[in-house]
Amino acid sequence: MLSSTLRYAPPDGPAPGSAVDAVAGLEAALSSLRGATSTGELIRTGADAVLRLGFDRALVSAVHEGRWTPMSMSDPRDPAWAERILEAGRADRPVLDGRLVESDLGVARPAILVRDAQRHPRVHEGLAGTALAGSYIAVPLLAGGRVVGLVHADCYYRRREPDELAGRLLGVLAEVLAQALLRAAATEQLAALGSELTRLSGSLPRGDPNAPPDVSLRAPAHVPGGQDQPTRCPSTASRYRLTRRQVEVLELVAEGHTNAVIGRKLFITQDTVKSHVKLLLRKFNAGNRAELVSRWLNLANR
Repeated sequence: MLSSTLRYAPPDGPAPGSAVDAVAGLEAALSSLRGATSTGELIRTGADAVLRLGFDRALVSAVHEGRWTPMSMSDPRDPAWAERILEAGRADRPVLDGRLVESDLGVARPAILVRDAQRHPRVHEGLAGTALAGSYIAVPLLAGGRVVGLVHADCYYRRREPDELAGRLLGVLAEVLAQALLRAAATEQLAALGSELTRLSGSLPRGDPNAPPDVSLRAPAHVPGGQDQPTRCPSTASRYRLTRRQVEVLELVAEGHTNAVIGRKLFITQDTVKSHVKLLLRKFNAGNRAELVSRWLNLANR
């Protein structure tokens, strides 16, 4: 059910089109999202897709750490005006701390209808004033129950209030858009990680990846007698048949890092780190990490 900041009343006269037309519009809107692959494309395409539901103007925004930032606005009749509206919204990046009506959006309140925006006490004055908004619908973009974005839409040029069906269709579109944005963001992050790994691998010395490297280990700050200078110990690495990765893990263990930190530094999972540590404990016949580090340092300092 569409929630309203005031008591909801249907617009004067019949809503444009039929329910069949509305469903067809939703199908067209969803179809238009399929060709977009990046988050930027989806944000731009998402604003255009909203218009297929029968709205005149649409705004897609991001919400990060509680701050609301307008990202894309679609207004085919006046693109220049749309840019001015975006600028007005970006001028202060307001915090959704309860003062603005958009703060109410979430899982429990999936849509709001704001009427008479020019006199409403909880609207974004810069946006509403620049847009000359009368009434509009806003829905959240949700990820894991958290609001990560907003979608606003109105029927400004037709001078009518969006109806309940339009609000429901907008909610469906927002749900699909949010999922598409999550997938695109994950893909972009994996691509960036892959590029970084490629860059790092290019800087590594060539040769047998399983051969014991000539490495240096630093004593951790909390170990008595620890030195700031690296201790070179290729003979110990060779004696215990340590691979390059095992030496990297051992070096970070010796520096006092947790498995989570080691995983992030080496771009491997915590489970992989645990497996390396267990193997190192067996190789050095150590009962725990402290004993492992102690034995390594004693061997390295001989």
